[in-house]
Amino acid sequence: MNSGSRLDPRELAYGFTEFEALSPADRANAARYSTGRIGLAEQARTIIMLGRPRTCIPGVICYALGYTLVSSRISWYYCFGIFMVLVAGLLANLYNVCTDLQEDSSNLPGRVWLVVGMGYQRLRLATLILSAVVICAALAYSVSYAFFAAAVLVGVHQYSFPPLRLKARPGIDLLAFSLAVYGPFLLGYFGAKRAVPAPSTAAWLWVGFLVLWFAAKCLTKNIPDYAGDRDAGLRTSVTLFPSQRAAAIAAAAATLAAYASLPLFVVLGAAPLRVLAAIPWTAVAVVNSLSLITRSADRRQANLILKRDMWLSTAFIITVLLLSSPSWLSLIAIGFGAVVLACSDIFSLDSRRVSDVSGSEGTERSSQ
Repeated sequence: MNSGSRLDPRELAYGFTEFEALSPADRANAARYSTGRIGLAEQARTIIMLGRPRTCIPGVICYALGYTLVSSRISWYYCFGIFMVLVAGLLANLYNVCTDLQEDSSNLPGRVWLVVGMGYQRLRLATLILSAVVICAALAYSVSYAFFAAAVLVGVHQYSFPPLRLKARPGIDLLAFSLAVYGPFLLGYFGAKRAVPAPSTAAWLWVGFLVLWFAAKCLTKNIPDYAGDRDAGLRTSVTLFPSQRAAAIAAAAATLAAYASLPLFVVLGAAPLRVLAAIPWTAVAVVNSLSLITRSADRRQANLILKRDMWLSTAFIITVLLLSSPSWLSLIAIGFGAVVLACSDIFSLDSRRVSDVSGSEGTERSSQ
């Protein structure tokens, strides 16, 4: 590990090179029992990196999609809700880090190294604090809204944690993962009403589409982790396939089906016909997904494909939002998302970098 690293090996008694030489089980134990050695400023940065803000932007855009289905009026409730959804998205990723140390020790040793520096109990405390932030923010809308926000957080928590650990239940894991977008959509829809009434038919149709869309994304994003997840004994909708290649083919087919289903939901009344102009993104998303079939065995290449997939997913749902609701509300959410994405890249605020996958060369790691 280079001396310019944020996590100084002198503070941790050993460096990343020595850490990477450990077995996956020993890496996981090193993280699980670490008390942490970094200061408050670096802890805050590490929490953001582990929270992976770039992955939260589709949820932010879906929040705007739900809100604008009800209202076109700019208010502080709308802007406050964007912040709340971003924090909830960070929480989803942090929960996953807490429970998946064993899998990540094989798939993403660099991510587990961040936990070593942070300290496992500090990480758990951070999730409790951020959960309280979301619930308190939701109380600004109404008590019923706060209860709904709490229910969303419980679903997000149980995706990763026992007793349900929904991510380890094939089939159900796809629906649970989709909560990352239909949860924010409903938070936006109910936030505009500042209550939790029965959703309209159009809202239910949007929920249906978002479930299909992100279920396909769940398959795609788990392809690079196929070997590590199987070695760790994690049963998911991806590891049920006999090979990584077979899983990648299924993910590409699901991606095509999900994107191509948009016209059906538009015809049924979810959105105006002009939303069909977003369909060309289907070809781009499918081509990117197909590239996993031949490159999924190379974890570095596969993770770069996932990064492109996140950009494509964000571009697609932004296009849908703009076509569905061309308004200042939409531009606010898009502008916010653009800033978050830019900062994520400029300051390397992610824990699925090339250097986190292999760690041996780590050009990104040494530059931080």
